[in-house]
Amino acid sequence: MMDKIAGSSGNEESQKSETDNEKLADSEYLHTLIDKIHILKKELIAENEKLGNPIDISTVFKLDGYENVHMKCRQEIDSLKVEFESYKVQNARVRESGEEG
Repeated sequence: MMDKIAGSSGNEESQKSETDNEKLADSEYLHTLIDKIHILKKELIAENEKLGNPIDISTVFKLDGYENVHMKCRQEIDSLKVEFESYKVQNARVRESGEEG
């Protein structure tokens, strides 16, 4: 029985490490892709500037499904600011009530 438990925990560890290795490989691959995209982006901008009549390359850099990302980020930061201000007011009230007592 103990052998089975020991064997299964070793199996779980190898599964975890395989998953971790896959995540690491995916992460490294993603970073490699991002690096390549940055290089290509710089080359594209440089070549576009060489043209007598450059094209609008901003459309090339837009990604489908990410049009509203900045808007969503702004909304989230505004919400966090409101929440933080509310927390500061609440904290000040608690501090004041503690000083009175």
